[in-house]
Amino acid sequence: MKKTVVLKAIHKLLTRPSFTAAEAKKLEVFTAHLGYYVKTGQIRRLARGIYQGTLYQSPPENFRWEDLIDTVNSVPGGVVCLISALAIYDITNEIPRQHWIAVSHGTSIDRGARLKIVRFRDMKLGKTTVDLEGVQVPIYDRERMIIELLGS
Repeated sequence: MKKTVVLKAIHKLLTRPSFTAAEAKKLEVFTAHLGYYVKTGQIRRLARGIYQGTLYQSPPENFRWEDLIDTVNSVPGGVVCLISALAIYDITNEIPRQHWIAVSHGTSIDRGARLKIVRFRDMKLGKTTVDLEGVQVPIYDRERMIIELLGS
């Protein structure tokens, strides 16, 4: 695929806060192409497998969730949970110092400074998505998060 065709193929992804290499691959844009555009300064690599267009400008009101979106996208199979979920739902006054992300028991993950990993047995119960900045983010519903916090 020619380089100009590649940019046209991922144009919609470049307008989002972040996109994954897997999303680009679905558009037949491979990691070699992404690497080339990182070197030429047309996209930036936020984390392993997560990219952003260099011209992307986040609306000021959405700045609050950018870091959370990048974090949950960097955790394979991760789901926003507990304090982070309650903050999204505006149920708590607490501002989470870390992003609370649930993973299944068999998953091994490197913990970052702003990442709190929580292991859940049933990853499907109450799992839903919420639209943050035009990105569908996996999150647990209000009911499950309230019950989990009351049980702890």
